[in-house]
Amino acid sequence: MPFPDFWHTKCVVLWGHDPQPNKWTAEYLWLRDAIKRGAKLIVIDPRNCFSAKRADMHLKIRPGTDSALALAWLNVIINEELYDKEFVANWTYGFEQLKERVQEYTPERVAQITWVPAEQIEASARMYATMGPSIMPWSSSTDQTANSTHSIRCFMALRAICGYFDVEGGELMMDYHPTIVTEDEVALTEALSPEQRAKQLGVTFAKMHSYECWEKLNDASERVFGRRWTNQIQAGAMARPAEIWTAMAEGIPYPVKGLITVGSDPLTGYTDPKHAFEGLMNLDLIVAMDIFMCPTAQLADYVLPAATWAEKLGIHNHWDWHNIVIGGEKAIDPPAECRDEFYFWRELAVRMGQSDHWPWKSQREYFDWRLKKTGLNFAEFMDAGGVNAPQHEFKKYEKTGFATPTGKIELYSTIMEELGYDPLPRWVEQNSTFVSNPELAKEYPLTYFVGKKDDPFFQSQGRQIASLRRLMPEPAVELHPDAGYDLGLSDGDYVAVETPHGKITGVVRFSDDAHPKVVRVPYRWWFPEQAPYAPNFSGAFQSQDGLLSSDSMEFADPEQGMPSIRGLMCKVYKIDRPEYSSALAELSESWGGFSDGWGGKARRKKSASQS
Repeated sequence: MPFPDFWHTKCVVLWGHDPQPNKWTAEYLWLRDAIKRGAKLIVIDPRNCFSAKRADMHLKIRPGTDSALALAWLNVIINEELYDKEFVANWTYGFEQLKERVQEYTPERVAQITWVPAEQIEASARMYATMGPSIMPWSSSTDQTANSTHSIRCFMALRAICGYFDVEGGELMMDYHPTIVTEDEVALTEALSPEQRAKQLGVTFAKMHSYECWEKLNDASERVFGRRWTNQIQAGAMARPAEIWTAMAEGIPYPVKGLITVGSDPLTGYTDPKHAFEGLMNLDLIVAMDIFMCPTAQLADYVLPAATWAEKLGIHNHWDWHNIVIGGEKAIDPPAECRDEFYFWRELAVRMGQSDHWPWKSQREYFDWRLKKTGLNFAEFMDAGGVNAPQHEFKKYEKTGFATPTGKIELYSTIMEELGYDPLPRWVEQNSTFVSNPELAKEYPLTYFVGKKDDPFFQSQGRQIASLRRLMPEPAVELHPDAGYDLGLSDGDYVAVETPHGKITGVVRFSDDAHPKVVRVPYRWWFPEQAPYAPNFSGAFQSQDGLLSSDSMEFADPEQGMPSIRGLMCKVYKIDRPEYSSALAELSESWGGFSDGWGGKARRKKSASQS
């Protein structure tokens, strides 16, 4: 995964990505500075989002059609010969095959697929190719459809044919840090036996995250990085959650009997939470280490109180995504029995006979060890500024090649071909859209997407914090006013969003920023004010977006197994306010109301008494 050089780029493409002052703050600041220097900004998003309002071009794409649009960009850039011919000739593999494939994706055809006018497709492709070096920062949005793998491949192809890899202002190929022990080295993947690797769940069909696929890259990784089992951004091997729940519930292909979750809430964090619930309820043991009693913690046999970020030390570089290592000293000690994750995992490992792998008695000793080759311990590292960034060397591939079997950027993937997948990027219509199932779309005429986080909250956290919950008391379903009026709705109505798979509830909020054909559904909602534990689990099955989507392979990316949560069909209709509103009313009264953004009457009474 390349790292974008915001500091020297001339064009930024935000593809389903929206950095703001209160989210992705560093990228927002880097982007703001780049625009001040004159960089162009292209935003691809169905909504008129924060970044779109500042863009030179805004493409209002139909959710789930990203790889089609990217293939149309490739069509324009290749056919108009806007690509870097020298880089393509020397450092890419399969250009002629890619050129033939993209002829299928003319701007006119793709305009029909994506809702983006052909003229805008052509103009944006030219801007990306001619205004560069350009960057395309990572976004999870394009990872969350049935075309996830091919969207990623299209983006890499665009970067490659335009010659934007590892050049100033382009996409930096960051090496591992030369003196600080990396997370790769700590993971000891090579110690995992073939028999254990063979137990990985969910990779009989979705093989791109399998150990089998990862192992095919080992020789190339050793040539480029000097090590095998490289695991940047922890993308080496993953088990597909749907198959984990099945193994828990049904023992297929073998029984899973326990779960340890740290700082996570699986019950609200994945598609099809009812499938997850079936699996979790069949376990012999659940251990949750968290700072809140979230729904999964309510299911747990043991809940271990965790330290917050301000109560523990830190060293990070985004899971070896880049080699800029940043440290953080704790502000205060954790209270009572709260502990950091290092303490928990080490104590568990020692009790399981693995003390040889955990010689450090504390997190501070562990960080001292990781920093030893720098000549500094953790305290000295922090005194020196807490940042270590080696000088970047551009075009390192000229010495080592790229970490692929051919040593080049593989526009035609030799590994995907070996695994039985299409070696060229493509686009297919997802199941359960108004295009793939027009008859069912008569009942479900709208398109929905999941993923935009509610501003007051981080992921599923914060619903029990008064100052945040006052800003958004209830989950919001965003609709364009035209769509709302057509459905006979008014702003503030209580509604259900329903798909062929499931249903959630929330409050309609009209917004001119919304696309008239697209519903934005609330993200990872639960209700701490409601009854905890069985059967309600703080409202975990009321408004959680995962209820709308199936986790079956029918609705997933076939190469990685990523479930689709964008671009599928839905309907929205008015319902009576549910019974749980009484719990919300009680919460409102205890907090002094939801009447303003800073505390309602309770805060005003406090201010008055103080005066």
